[in-house]
Amino acid sequence: MNDQIIGQLFPTLVLLILVIIEAFGGLYSNTKRSKNDFTVEVLSLAILPTLIQLTIF
Repeated sequence: MNDQIIGQLFPTLVLLILVIIEAFGGLYSNTKRSKNDFTVEVLSLAILPTLIQLTIF
């Protein structure tokens, strides 16, 4: 495989593995969390690869 493709796939695979671990661990089924908590986590997850990494580069 091309190094560029591996460089793009590796972070995605790591993220998917972490999501699966959290889902099976029951972290997202906690009833104390509100919809706002979920929204903040999704936005944070989207901001990291888009804004922060672009700012660093």
